[in-house]
Amino acid sequence: MAEWQRCALAKAWRTLDQHQARTPGNLFHTVLRLSVDHPDEDSEALAARAAALAGRPLRADAFRKQLSRARRLFAEALLREVTQTLENPTPQQVEEELIELGLMPHVADFLPDDWHRTV
Repeated sequence: MAEWQRCALAKAWRTLDQHQARTPGNLFHTVLRLSVDHPDEDSEALAARAAALAGRPLRADAFRKQLSRARRLFAEALLREVTQTLENPTPQQVEEELIELGLMPHVADFLPDDWHRTV
């Protein structure tokens, strides 16, 4: 299970990295990585780090917006990855798999109210 969790998380990170690479101005991978790597820093400090890495200015409010969007895309990538690995997945199976893998905390806040009908 730990290996499957690592694989799903790695795939979600790759999704963010690829999205950032092909979308000008997008820093999804960078901002989420910084947020994870420096959890005790505020958005001002994280924005300064992201700006240094990106080589361009980034305000704290823009950092927070990018981070919110990055978290959503990360959650969608995890949900898609888990769903694709199940044969004829039902919403209940997907939810059970996310819980068993310890991935539900990464996606719970980003699931739409009707997500059970979208699987």
